[in-house]
Amino acid sequence: MRFWSGIALLLLAAPALNAATIVGIVSDRSSAEMAAGAEKHLEAFPEHEIVLRTPEQLKDVSDEQVVSLWDDADALILAAVFGEESGRIRRLVRDQGPGADVPIMAMNSKRGITRLSRLDGEPVMDSLSDKEVNEMVANPEPGEDPAAHLDERRRQYPEQAQWLTGRAFYQGRSPEHMDGLFRWALAQAGHDIDVPEPKPREPIRYYRDGEASADPDSLNLKKGPAVALLDLDSGDRPGDRDLLDAACEQMEKRGIQCFTILARWGGASVEAVQTLEERIQPATLSGIVSLQYFTVGGGDGRRDVTKAFNELDVPVIKGMRLSKLTKPEWLLSDEGLPWDAVHYQLAMPELQGISQPMVLAVAEKPRIDELTGVKLKFMRPVTERVNSLADRMNRWVTLQQKDNADKRVALVYYNHPPGRQNIGADKLNVPESLFEILQQLKAAGYDTGELPESAEALLDRIQEQGVNLPDQQSGLEELAGKVPSISSETYLERFKSMPEAVQAEMENGPVGYLHAQLKNAAKNGHTKLGNDLIKNGVKDLRHMLRNYEYDATERALDLLDQYQAGWREVLRDDAGSIEKVTRIRDALVRTGIPGLSGWGEAPGRSMVLEGEMLFPGIHFGNIFIGPQPPRGWEVSEELLHANTTFPPTHQYVGFYQWLRKDFNADALVYLGRHSTREFLPRRRAGLAEDDYPELLGKDLPLIYP
Repeated sequence: MRFWSGIALLLLAAPALNAATIVGIVSDRSSAEMAAGAEKHLEAFPEHEIVLRTPEQLKDVSDEQVVSLWDDADALILAAVFGEESGRIRRLVRDQGPGADVPIMAMNSKRGITRLSRLDGEPVMDSLSDKEVNEMVANPEPGEDPAAHLDERRRQYPEQAQWLTGRAFYQGRSPEHMDGLFRWALAQAGHDIDVPEPKPREPIRYYRDGEASADPDSLNLKKGPAVALLDLDSGDRPGDRDLLDAACEQMEKRGIQCFTILARWGGASVEAVQTLEERIQPATLSGIVSLQYFTVGGGDGRRDVTKAFNELDVPVIKGMRLSKLTKPEWLLSDEGLPWDAVHYQLAMPELQGISQPMVLAVAEKPRIDELTGVKLKFMRPVTERVNSLADRMNRWVTLQQKDNADKRVALVYYNHPPGRQNIGADKLNVPESLFEILQQLKAAGYDTGELPESAEALLDRIQEQGVNLPDQQSGLEELAGKVPSISSETYLERFKSMPEAVQAEMENGPVGYLHAQLKNAAKNGHTKLGNDLIKNGVKDLRHMLRNYEYDATERALDLLDQYQAGWREVLRDDAGSIEKVTRIRDALVRTGIPGLSGWGEAPGRSMVLEGEMLFPGIHFGNIFIGPQPPRGWEVSEELLHANTTFPPTHQYVGFYQWLRKDFNADALVYLGRHSTREFLPRRRAGLAEDDYPELLGKDLPLIYP
C-alpha cells in the first residue's frame, strides 16, 4: 500500500518538477514571432507555460496585476519595449521584479530597460557605459560573417557573453530561434534543457516563392525585367510575409520577375542596394518597391543609398503597411495615412527619390493568441492596391522597353485662372520650359512632328488652342474642330464604370459622398472617425458658402448646422434618425448652389459644346501639350483651386480618361511644383481606389521634372 501511495505522490509531483514558466513583455511588432516560437517550444515541452504580453495590453492593467505576471516565473524576457508604458514597466521590474534567482533578459529596448538584464543573480550591464553597450550590440559590417561577428563580440565582452548568446536567438526572428531563446532562458534559470548554438541570421537574404536564402543565386532569375521588393530583415515574419507573396504573384502574372530583399536596417540595406544590379544577373532590374520604414540605409547610410538609387535609374515606389489602421478605418479616414506617420513614411523617403506612395497592406482586427495570451496584430494585403501596384510597375517596364520614337507623352501645364493670358506656374516660365522640353525630346528621338521656331511662337499656338474657356461660348466655338474631344455618349459610358458613390458625388455634390461615408461609419461603430468626417467636411463647405454670394447661402449654412448636429446625434448613441439627416442632405442639394449641389448629370456643362466635351491642347507628333482642366465653373475658381471637398467637373475627369484611353499616353508630365490633381477630395496621403488622383491617373507613369 505504501508503495502505491508513493507512486501516486510522485505522479502528482512530476508535472510540478518539470514544469517551467516564462514570462515575456514584447513589442507589437515582435509578438507574432514570439508567439510562433512559443508554439514550437510548447510542442516539445507541453508541460511548460509561456505568458506573453505587449506594453499596450498592460496599459489598462494595475501595477499589482502586472507584477503578478512574473510572480511564479522561471525567467523574464523584455524585448523591444518602447513607448508610453516603457517607463512604468522599467519601474515595476526594478522595484518589484521577480526573485534574485530569476534571470531577466532585456534587449532591443529603451536603454533603461536593457540595463535591467540580470543573469546568475548579477546585473549584466553595470560595467558598461551606454557608448560601450551601443558598440557591443552594433550590427556586423557589410560583408562580415554574422557567426564570426557574434564570436568576436563574446570574446570582447566576456561578462556579457551569455547575454549576447540570448540576444542572438532573438535577433534570428524565426520560430526556431525563438524556441532557442526560451530554452536558453530556462537554462539560465537552472533547468536541464538542451540549448542549441544560435545561428545568427544573415543581414541580407533573398526571398522568392516562400523561401529565403543568403545566396542571391537561389532566386533563379532569368533574362528579362525584374522588380525587387526592398523590406527589412523581418519582412518574412508572420503577418508581413503575405504582402510579399501577393505583390510578387501579381508581378509574375504580368510577365515581370519578382523577388524580395530582406535587409537589416543600416549598413546591410546600403550593401543590398549597391550590389542589387550585379547580384540579380542575368535579369534586368526594372524597378524597386521600398517597404522599409523611414529612410533606407538609416542615418549614416541614407546618402549612399540615395546615390545608388540615382545610379540604378529605375522607379522606386513607396509601399506602405498601415499597422495601426484596419481597412474600414483607413477608408473612412480623411487622413488616409495618419499625420504622425507622414514624416517617416513619406517625407524622408521622398528625399531619397522614393515616390508614388501606395498603401499595400492594412491591419487586421487584433486577436489574442490562445497559447500565450499575447495580442497579435497581423497585416492583410489590400488586393486592389496590390493589383494597382503591379499594373503601375508594368507601365514603367513598358516605358523602359519601348523605343523613344513610339512613346506617347502628355505635357500638362497650369492655366489658372482659365483664360488666354494665364499660362504659367509659380516662378516658372512655362512657354520657355515647354519649348526646351520639346527640343530635348526631339533630340532624344521622340516623334515631335514639326515644332514652332521659338518659345514665342509656341505661346501663340497655346493661346489659340491650348487654353481653358469654360464660360465662353464663342471661345468654345473657336476651339471646336481644332482640339481633341469625345462625345457625350463616350464619356457617359466611361463615367458609369466609376464607383457609384463617386458618380453621385460628381452629379449631386460633396454632401452625397460625405453622407455615404457617414452611414458606413455609423453602421460599423466608427464614432470618432465619423465625427472627424462630419467636422472636416462641413468646415470646407462652410468656407465655400461664406465666400460666395448666392440667394440660398444663409439657408444652406443653416442646413449645414442641422446636418452636422443630426449626424452627431446618430454617431453618439444612435438616438438620431438617419432618415432625418437624409432629408436635410436632400434639402442642401435642392438649394442649387453650384459646387455644393454637384455638376449635374453627365457630361455636365463645363467645356461642352453641342454634345462634345472639348480638351484644349496641341499635338506635336506623339507629344500632346495641354492645360489642366479648371476645377469648376460659376463658383469662384480661387475657392475651388485647392479645395479638397468639391469633386472635379465632368470635363476634368473626361480629360484624364481621354489621355489614357484615346491619346494612349505612356507617361504624364506636369510642369510646376504641383497640379490641382493633388487637391481633389478624399485622403491627404495613403490614397485608396476612390481617391480622384488614383481614379484619374490609374497606372499611368507620372513625372514632375
